[in-house]
Amino acid sequence: MRSDRGDSVVPTMSEPLSYFGFNRYSTGAAARSAYKISPTWSDARLVGRFETLQLFGENGAVNAQVPLANRGIGPGLEPYASSYPQFGAGGAAQLVPAIPGTTVNFTNVSVLPP
Repeated sequence: MRSDRGDSVVPTMSEPLSYFGFNRYSTGAAARSAYKISPTWSDARLVGRFETLQLFGENGAVNAQVPLANRGIGPGLEPYASSYPQFGAGGAAQLVPAIPGTTVNFTNVSVLPP
């Protein structure tokens, strides 16, 4: 997440979910490179940890899916960040919520160094 979202995320400890992954990074630059994020999209410094059981519905359906390549435009799926080679090494496993706008509750929120 963008670190400028901290003022709204920290008090509520919740946020609508977008792309998410499972690896930990020591800096925002490392996270941006792994997920191939342009610095104009996000500084990738705000880290929210959440219980993934929130992604399961009452009927057991999983509210997560592999995103389409090219920021959700496609064609093809992108289970590991590979689009936009100009923005980093890529390779990070990534998912998106199957239901857009899904909000998760965080157990911890921290800010990485640049």
